[in-house]
Amino acid sequence: MRRLVVVSLLVFPFLLGCVSDMPQSRLGNPIAAHKVLIAAQDTSFKHKVLTAVVDKLGTTDFNYQVVGLSQLAGQDVAEYGVILIMSPIEGGIIDKRIGSFLEKDPSNPKAIVLYTYGIQSLKDKIKWDYKVDAVSSASVESLAPTVSDQLVAFIKTRF
Repeated sequence: MRRLVVVSLLVFPFLLGCVSDMPQSRLGNPIAAHKVLIAAQDTSFKHKVLTAVVDKLGTTDFNYQVVGLSQLAGQDVAEYGVILIMSPIEGGIIDKRIGSFLEKDPSNPKAIVLYTYGIQSLKDKIKWDYKVDAVSSASVESLAPTVSDQLVAFIKTRF
């Protein structure tokens, strides 16, 4: 039993470190009037959702700035019409970087949050303290088209 505890203590931090920030990139038309800031962790599911959102909205009328969650706090959000945040819920708690960001303006009309949790949806299991549009999904790649449709609908209402 003691050996199991020691192994768990050594492996758990490693597993937490496996999920890194989405690489920074800029997509779309640099002079487009519709600017979207996307902050996310780098997972296969979130990549699939991000790709689907960009494909559905296109790159002619939109410009997307993609950053990692650790870069969210330092972003000047004034130029963006939408701030899309994609993050997992871990232990029933939203990432503190997102909580800190949203606490600055809990009813920010620009913010849209996709939160994910393993293989099940959290829609009815989490208390949400912010008045921003939020989408909940399991991290199942076959759900990416449905999730991206929901996000695209929210994004379109902002412009």
